[in-house]
Amino acid sequence: MSQASDRYREKEYSRRRKRFLLPLVYVLTEAVFLAVLKTMEIRGVYPEVQTALMYGAIVLNTAVLLLSFLQYYELKSAEEGYSEVPGIQRRTVFISLALFFTLAADTVLVLLNRYYLLGVLLFCVVQTFYALAVGTGIRDWLVRIGNFLLSGGLVLLRMGTALNIASAYSITQLALNALGAWILLKRSKESGNEEENRSAFMLLTAGLILFFCCDVCVGIYNLSFGVPGLKTISESAGFLMWVFYLPSQVLLVLSGRRFLFGEL
Repeated sequence: MSQASDRYREKEYSRRRKRFLLPLVYVLTEAVFLAVLKTMEIRGVYPEVQTALMYGAIVLNTAVLLLSFLQYYELKSAEEGYSEVPGIQRRTVFISLALFFTLAADTVLVLLNRYYLLGVLLFCVVQTFYALAVGTGIRDWLVRIGNFLLSGGLVLLRMGTALNIASAYSITQLALNALGAWILLKRSKESGNEEENRSAFMLLTAGLILFFCCDVCVGIYNLSFGVPGLKTISESAGFLMWVFYLPSQVLLVLSGRRFLFGEL
């Protein structure tokens, strides 16, 4: 009996160590990517390597969440410890789909560096999945639907380019997503229910806020680029884009793991 108990504890320790090791290696790898990327950018060297690092970091985000699902099913298939693994959360599914379309969007915008309207439209899809992950009620959805109809109407009336309208739609949806995540976090704190996994909401909220900051930098960069007297503002916004973007994606991946496992 004692030997069986020891074997169970040993297996459980091994499984927990594997679950801890993946996010640790992931975060450290992404930190190295960002540090090397920004160092190269400051020195103005190896633009092709910079592109490879940016795209590789985004691929890694999607891969880590995929591996998280594989870890989940590995634990689910094991007889011991199965009851300790919670069911798949719908938020993890929507976050995973958002990350997949983020990869598709960055394939267009970062790797190919063309078809900008397609890339922005893919980011609109990304924000739709985050909206599904954090939707807080019918009022929230009415605002979102109104925003969608307004954007479509502006396109039909040709009041602005399709790219600009899609960009405006994406960033407003992102702002609503960040607000929705903050509302969920606030509600989870007020409820006092530990099962609501407040740490996952914290990661999700922080990730979406940083994502929004990145989009603001993109907007400032595009509006100020090439404008006399705004070179410093344009360069600062361009530098900060990935300082906000990459950590935001890491936090969103970790929130997905947290919703899935109840731990990182």
